[in-house]
Amino acid sequence: MLKNTCLIGGGGGLAVIFAAVLSFAGPYDYAFPSPMPPTGDTAGVKQYVTFIWDDNSYSGKNGTNYEGSNFPTSNKAFADNSWTGGLRLEAGGLYSKTSFNNDNLREGDYGMAWAAKSLAGYEPLQTMYWNYLVENWSTGDEVIYKDAIWRAKGWMSKGTSPESSTEDYTGWEKVRDLSSITPIKTNDDGSPITMTFNVITGLIVPSFPVNYLARESKYGYYVPNDEFYPLPLPQERHQKISITWGREYGIYTDAAAANSKDQSKLAYFSFLEDVFRETMQLGHEIGNHTIDHMETNSPLPYAAGNAYPAIGNAPGNGSGTAYMDGFAKWNGEGMDNAEIDTVTLPSGKKFITDEAKDFGQRKGNVWQYMGWKGYAGKVLSKNAWKGLISLAETELTAAYDISAQAKNCIAFRAPRLEVNSDLFWALKDLGYLYDCGNEEGYEYNMDGTNHLWPYTTDNGSPNVAWQRAVGEDMSNFDSLPYGIWEIPVAVLIVPELYRDGVWQNHKKVRAGEGDSPSDEEEVDWKKTGKITGFDFNLFILYGASKEAAKATMRYSLDQRMNGGKAPFQIGCHTDYFTPIYDNATLLNDANKKSYGLVITENMNSWSDRKDVWEDIRDYGILNGALFKSGKETIEYVKELVAKVKVGEDKKNITDIGGWEFFSHEDKSTAISDNFDGDIVNAEINTEASETEVAGYAIYGDAGDFEFDHISLSYSTSAPLTIRLITDDPIDEAYPYEITLGNLNGWDASVANMSRFVQSGQIPISAFQRNQYVGADHSSLVGLHAKGTDFTKDIIAIEVAVQVPENKSQRTLLSIKDFTLYSGEQTQDIEVGIATGKQKVAVQRITVQAMSANALKLNLAASGVYNVDVIGINGRIIKSFKNENLRAGLNTLSLGNVAKGMYMIRIHNKQMKTTLKSLVL
Repeated sequence: MLKNTCLIGGGGGLAVIFAAVLSFAGPYDYAFPSPMPPTGDTAGVKQYVTFIWDDNSYSGKNGTNYEGSNFPTSNKAFADNSWTGGLRLEAGGLYSKTSFNNDNLREGDYGMAWAAKSLAGYEPLQTMYWNYLVENWSTGDEVIYKDAIWRAKGWMSKGTSPESSTEDYTGWEKVRDLSSITPIKTNDDGSPITMTFNVITGLIVPSFPVNYLARESKYGYYVPNDEFYPLPLPQERHQKISITWGREYGIYTDAAAANSKDQSKLAYFSFLEDVFRETMQLGHEIGNHTIDHMETNSPLPYAAGNAYPAIGNAPGNGSGTAYMDGFAKWNGEGMDNAEIDTVTLPSGKKFITDEAKDFGQRKGNVWQYMGWKGYAGKVLSKNAWKGLISLAETELTAAYDISAQAKNCIAFRAPRLEVNSDLFWALKDLGYLYDCGNEEGYEYNMDGTNHLWPYTTDNGSPNVAWQRAVGEDMSNFDSLPYGIWEIPVAVLIVPELYRDGVWQNHKKVRAGEGDSPSDEEEVDWKKTGKITGFDFNLFILYGASKEAAKATMRYSLDQRMNGGKAPFQIGCHTDYFTPIYDNATLLNDANKKSYGLVITENMNSWSDRKDVWEDIRDYGILNGALFKSGKETIEYVKELVAKVKVGEDKKNITDIGGWEFFSHEDKSTAISDNFDGDIVNAEINTEASETEVAGYAIYGDAGDFEFDHISLSYSTSAPLTIRLITDDPIDEAYPYEITLGNLNGWDASVANMSRFVQSGQIPISAFQRNQYVGADHSSLVGLHAKGTDFTKDIIAIEVAVQVPENKSQRTLLSIKDFTLYSGEQTQDIEVGIATGKQKVAVQRITVQAMSANALKLNLAASGVYNVDVIGINGRIIKSFKNENLRAGLNTLSLGNVAKGMYMIRIHNKQMKTTLKSLVL
């Protein structure tokens, strides 16, 4: 990380302030994971809320075909199914204002059009897009054409576009630009409600020709085999199925028209591309969600002229043609080549996907040989991620002229939250600002008041480190780049009153999937009520009713506003707010016995979900929250980062003492027990244990460790925790700590010990209680931010290695330049050598040995001392008053104390210190 000075301009001069941001990567691109704002103070801090969307497959614009409440029982032909607004552009160019509209839906009632307009406070437009197939236009008809609304001045025939109409007495007149539309509902401060929409860019790739049985795209097409179709086999078979991923992509008459997007030859749809363009005009953010959803049935081709190398393994006559490279751009990584996929993490954990079973397909379906391996995102290389992200960006640039390079598309979310370290390195190389798919909040010490603020990946992810510790091992993180921001997806918390009802619905859904949660799982869940912060998890996986979901969203926001005010990401998908999702997705054969129970058991509906999202918007605005895009949220965090003040007094922690090895349960050993200076090439070997804590510590007196920020450089093969120890027994068992998880490799076998991570300056406000405090001390769960006064009581700082439960581990680590910064909030206290005053040397006192019968102390100077032996529960086991002890070794008789960890408190009129010792 670069070391910078902070330049502050004012008046006619320029002041240079050194040490203000010495360890930051720059004043705006660093933030440590913290439950508090970067400034450490919530006073005057605004509460931000961000709707971040993806899976935007259905627009809901006038003309959109949808499955309504009578689907699928209607058995109507496609042309006779429901059409938003009752408008239809199908079947040879018919234009009907009386087409079937079973639920009387209008534009803006659902899907993308509802999210980008209605939810954002805009009155939805009941205006169709101009289309050359419409037979005629009447006086007063309004259309959208090239980002503006136009009105017909008279009767016009088919094909008369606004730009080709020049007569004064007929033709079209421009009503207004879409960009001039103003909201009817805003944030409390008058600013517009903005959101982030991450695009699966395959949804906007145009296709041709109009004949849906022989359609292709610029990527090519595939020909299905018999196993592609459900039994009995249909009479109508596809000659070609287009390699595109959307339902509402543009359909053009021919390839040339599709490639040029010639509106005069647009047969129908293109609603998704249109609604995303409108979304940008309304001030929303567009991000990258890859070119497809990386599903096993996403038919991305391999290479031009070589569509699907593995398709020959499938039965039947499946085949394909590719015009453009797909998987070949990154050497084929992640491509499916078997009916049953296996993905193996570096840790050895395996993910197995049987597509026929998991997705309700017939065995041998060509899809099982032409898409992605299940869970591919967890193991892709940096090169593969770069190729995939860039391929998606090609379509974003073609459609909207946006890209990461142009700095107008800098958001990313991986499909299904499948991330690994290589993804973040790829995003860094490609110029992206942030990712928004990393989960957090399941830690036992989190209660919603202490969710994390957006942070940079300089020090890894605390939640991923926690997953590793409890054996989840899901995210495959090791080394990470500096300066990539993460807007975490935090858990939602169901209020206690609603937990039983929500859990009962969840049990039904799980049972439908063939899974029965245990009684222990039920008890544990009801203690916290935590649900991953996405609409799918709340509404579908847990089946929350409208009432329970409203209460959950309000409570989750309240907890933040009453705590550290961390920005609230609401993860969502426009699909789930459509009748199509309920009637055609949840109730299809693959889902109706599990997720479909949400509909058949009346847990909630697509309109209920809309009501809940509109309710949290209104509730948030009423309470002063600001609804902003992900980009605007990070810009606000950067503003706070720029206001951070760091103490100018610096002290290297090794000026206090040397590093001493410790092992709380004696399950770990180290090749070096002591370091007088920096920790160099240490090796710690840990036996399998549930709660072992081991590492290195520096012990001193209260007052030695005062700080407002710390920084260090570290090299480690396992996550580290920096732990603050005081005389309080609670701090010994559940100390305030932070996690450092930017590793040199997944394990010691691949550790690169020459790579040092610079932590940046870590504020005292980032330290939280050890996560396991929740099991024993529920009153200590949540936000208990500590100020610098707390640091006056610190008597030791530990660097502990994190070991997965019940696993043995070899950890390699080095620590250097561990620095304490003080003075910003402790100006009146003399600390460190930076004050220019010589500090009195600390008396070196050590525990030479301790057994059940005797305590051996090594003292630097003779004198009269008081010595207390304190148990882990804080009770004094043995006390020695006014003992005359000599310099060197002294032995005190204990009688017979039990095995365990003890604190040894030694004090006289001049000093006080506390040491730790273990009786075996």
